[in-house]
Amino acid sequence: MKRGKRSIGAMQAALAALALGLFGYGVGCLQGWLQKRESEKQTQELRMNAARLQFDKYNLQLRLRRLEARRQLSLALQAVTEHNFGVSKGHLQACLRLLGDDRSADATRWAPLSQKLREHLQQRKDEAKQQLEGIRALLSDFDRLMPPQIHP
Repeated sequence: MKRGKRSIGAMQAALAALALGLFGYGVGCLQGWLQKRESEKQTQELRMNAARLQFDKYNLQLRLRRLEARRQLSLALQAVTEHNFGVSKGHLQACLRLLGDDRSADATRWAPLSQKLREHLQQRKDEAKQQLEGIRALLSDFDRLMPPQIHP
């Protein structure tokens, strides 16, 4: 009898150890799965943030190119005022290059300005007054498309 009870007790202890081991294994698997799920969620959030930041970067670069084009127009106006027609032409060409690089969704809004600028460059204007009027009209069109903003 004693032998049978010891065998049963040993078997119960072995089963309890096995059950405890399986329980520990199951808990470990669950923890691993939860950690994997959390890390995948964080990865997805980071990818979304990266995409948003990339979009913001593109928009800022586009705005910077447009502001630089506006600056080139202003420099062209100043050069014509000083009767530096060659320098003015260089600034107008730089402005046209900057506006021509526009591949944004609203590039069609800017296409007429680029066309007017191209026409202005092709026309031969001997008088400074004619060139001043042309560049001022371009600046006016530009400011309508992208109104000046004052930031505090």
